[in-house]
Amino acid sequence: MRDEQGRFTNVVILMRDVSDLVQMETQLRQSQKMEAIGTLAGGIAHDFNNMLYAILGYTELAADAIAPDSPVHECLNGIKAAGQRATSLVSQILAFSHPGKVERAPMGLGTVVNEALDFMRNSLPATIDLRRDIDEDTGLVKADPTQIHQVVMNLCANAFHAMRNSYGALTVSLRNAHLTDVEAEQFLGLDAGEYVQLSIQDTGVGMNDDVKSRAFEPYFTTKKVGEGTGMGLATVHSIIASMGGMVFVETAIGEGTRFNIYLPLATEESEKSEPEIGAQAHIQGNEHILLIDDEEAITRVGSMSLARLGYQVTTYTNSREALAAFEANPETYDIVIADLTMPNMSGDELAQHLLAVRAETPIVLCTGYSGTLPREKALEIGVADYLEKPIEMRTLARVVRRILDTRIAKGA
Repeated sequence: MRDEQGRFTNVVILMRDVSDLVQMETQLRQSQKMEAIGTLAGGIAHDFNNMLYAILGYTELAADAIAPDSPVHECLNGIKAAGQRATSLVSQILAFSHPGKVERAPMGLGTVVNEALDFMRNSLPATIDLRRDIDEDTGLVKADPTQIHQVVMNLCANAFHAMRNSYGALTVSLRNAHLTDVEAEQFLGLDAGEYVQLSIQDTGVGMNDDVKSRAFEPYFTTKKVGEGTGMGLATVHSIIASMGGMVFVETAIGEGTRFNIYLPLATEESEKSEPEIGAQAHIQGNEHILLIDDEEAITRVGSMSLARLGYQVTTYTNSREALAAFEANPETYDIVIADLTMPNMSGDELAQHLLAVRAETPIVLCTGYSGTLPREKALEIGVADYLEKPIEMRTLARVVRRILDTRIAKGA
């Protein structure tokens, strides 16, 4: 500030704390990034899963036609394993962009964590000492065992990568944990209370601050090209967050890394599922199946697989033509299997037309991407089941047999 002669008299300094604004901008950018990746994930999932459906289906058919001790059979097993890894990758991409589609139930984690470690043990070199501190009697958490297995495998794989050039120890612990008000304040997003804590610790190279801040960012990886997708930790973070828990990282260069996961205890009683009718029965049959998919490769592999089991299969790649055939003689077909995303008429629209013609018709909808129609919405239409591609042929056969046996038991 100046006086009347223009001389400086004093200085006024205005200061504003913009920390909250910076944090909000960071969260907005992250949200936009996740939205873009989610859109991309949904866009590729349908087509990619259709391709995998055909690849895995033909592989199963070929494997069944060849002696188990044949060298060709070993090659087919390799193709199947690669297809399953590709399926897992698509699932990981969708897991953080659409985490709400998994159905969970109260369960203990001890068994599934030990199973994952048993599986991982075979792939760890002798230079890695796997140590377990698993409490089998922890409280129940609302979880999906496949997702828990995925979390453990991803974190253990990350730990192995950090120690692969040296001797090291991988320690996995599972225990009950109580967070006091003071402790909960240190963990953003958690309330005081009872939790199950899963910790995975390595003695590897550790992370610097920049890597730590980006550890859960999709597609971020410190691995060489071709060694990693950058999806492992992003998937872990998404799965744990969707379960109402949090995952935290403790790390230092040269001192290793520890991932601490806190999952809230389940509040409701475990639900006892009713045994499936026909679950132990054979999967063969002689009923008439109407199979509809706009991908000719899928109708072909599905028809071949189901026909081998004794079923009569009629296929269509056009949903309107399939509807016309059904309307002409609805009593001919015992069950309908239809793709969800098809040109001219979607699978859910087709299902409603079919049920309007013959209400008791069992319909199975199959989809390469459930984001267009969630499972619960599909079941509200009145379909008998809802499957996500790629589907193993034996799985499809079991579902068909279960539904048909259920109708027989009810006298339908």
